Amino acid sequence: MISKRINVKDLGIVAQSDGDLYTNVKDLKGRVISVRNEAYARVCTAGKENIGKTEGTRVSMIVSYLKEELPVWQKKSMFPKTLAKALVDAHLQNKYYSTGSTKEYEQARKKAEDEEKRGIAPEKRSTIVCPSGEVFKMSLSENRKQLDFILIDLVERYLQLNGQPINFYPIGKEIVDGSQPDLLTKPNGTIQNYIWFGSLGGRSGLVGDFRDASYCDLRARGVFKKSAEGTSPKISREIICPTLSELLKYSKPFVPQAVRKEFERGFRAKFQKQ
Repeated sequence: MISKRINVKDLGIVAQSDGDLYTNVKDLKGRVISVRNEAYARVCTAGKENIGKTEGTRVSMIVSYLKEELPVWQKKSMFPKTLAKALVDAHLQNKYYSTGSTKEYEQARKKAEDEEKRGIAPEKRSTIVCPSGEVFKMSLSENRKQLDFILIDLVERYLQLNGQPINFYPIGKEIVDGSQPDLLTKPNGTIQNYIWFGSLGGRSGLVGDFRDASYCDLRARGVFKKSAEGTSPKISREIICPTLSELLKYSKPFVPQAVRKEFERGFRAKFQKQ
């Protein structure tokens, strides 16, 4: 359910969907907000609206894990609906979603390595390898590539607002490496999860180990531009057109009996022309 909309200058309409991840993706037409755009909204509103002050958000970034490998982040312009559904189903069982195949991780890792080899700046990449499988910190002096990747052009401004580095919290290595297979939907393969961007009050942590995609009391935000195509999510309203007989019946108390026949004749003629 879309619970609120806020106009953020130079960004667009920030809409908030309340519900599980699959509901969020449907409500926002796949346009779940990026870390960078959420950070921009937080900087611009500076607490005047509750965008990120006390409420974090799901973001359109996927983290993939594989046994004995480093996690990989992927930025998505549109959050995949099928993945959202798979994550909700897995988390309803209190499990992490595992594909049962290494293909998804290998493709993401190859793309990250190809972009690095081509010399693409971190802020322009779509995929990047994490520096560690443990909790790590991002600041101006630590893991700057990953910080540039998520915040793009807002690194200094957002860190100043946040007042501290940003930590990433991955799924524990003991789970990824298979010592707790009962916590996975399949014992092997790529483990995938969405990422939560914590509020300013929660130090803006990036969280990749939550099993709460199924929680209906959480949220995701999305950005929509005003356009002729009407991309902004709207509350649909059914337009009901009354029939001629219904209109004539409704008008009876307001039209004197002396002119009733003349009124009905004229009204019928006008109605039939439309």
